[in-house]
Amino acid sequence: SYWAFNTRRPPLNDARVRQALNYAVNRAAILDAVYFGAAEQAKSPVPPLVPGHDHLLQDFRHDPDRARELLREAGYGNG
Repeated sequence: SYWAFNTRRPPLNDARVRQALNYAVNRAAILDAVYFGAAEQAKSPVPPLVPGHDHLLQDFRHDPDRARELLREAGYGNG
């Protein structure tokens, strides 16, 4: 499963909004609730066994405060 964004249309054309969504979602909790620990959290659209996967990518941590900060910076301070 994955979450795709149409980055050509507002508000998702702003990288700060997309980053805020990544910080806002507790992906570990979703994986535990839906897949009961039988899934691996993705760091990119390219799976680890596919050539071109970057093992050095850093994952987004669950950080609602950072999400709110990014939304304020992008002009969406009221949600």
